[in-house]
Amino acid sequence: VFAKLDSLEEGDEIEIKNGADEKIYVYVIKEISMIAAQDSSIILPKTQRKFEGKETLSLVTAIGESESEYQSIVMLRAVKKD
Repeated sequence: VFAKLDSLEEGDEIEIKNGADEKIYVYVIKEISMIAAQDSSIILPKTQRKFEGKETLSLVTAIGESESEYQSIVMLRAVKKD
């Protein structure tokens, strides 16, 4: 689902549509990180905090050369647009 996550940049906007009421929420990307797979268990839990004290969206995907082994993890954090 997030195969192209690493092509996004800080400042890009992400729209999330609520299926129940069709409301659209807009988030602005504030941080994109590439994490070595072996460091993910240390770094990823830290992404659960609010960014800049605002409602935060965190998206994570793994990338690699083969389907059975991942070398890196892309992590994106975005804040809800006012």
